[in-house]
Amino acid sequence: MSLDAPITHQVTVEHAGKPVAVTYDAEVVTRMKTVGTTPPPRPSSERCRWKASVTVIRQVHSASGASLNRTLPEVKEISGQRPGTCMAGRKAIMAELDGKIERVREHLRATAEADRPTLLADIDAARTLALN
Repeated sequence: MSLDAPITHQVTVEHAGKPVAVTYDAEVVTRMKTVGTTPPPRPSSERCRWKASVTVIRQVHSASGASLNRTLPEVKEISGQRPGTCMAGRKAIMAELDGKIERVREHLRATAEADRPTLLADIDAARTLALN
């Protein structure tokens, strides 16, 4: 499994006696920055600092095909650093992130669990608007 592939968590909640399908998608954005110098007669002090920000997007799917999407406010950050430039260490950094995919899945599950009251309130609000 790789962070290049979509990471999703699906749940079904009951609302007004009907099942509602909900999908939580993780959007991972990685930033890298090379810091330090390489003076000619000395060893390099360059290193790559990286940070991956994980944002969760919730999609509620109705039986009619309509959907209600929301980006959830909590963002999880995973960070690290490696010796050398970011360009030289890019593949190693991506491999390291792929190794942390279970942390992203855990965050997705925990966010979905914590989101349940807000999810039900959003469904109620959407239903109220649709009836008016």
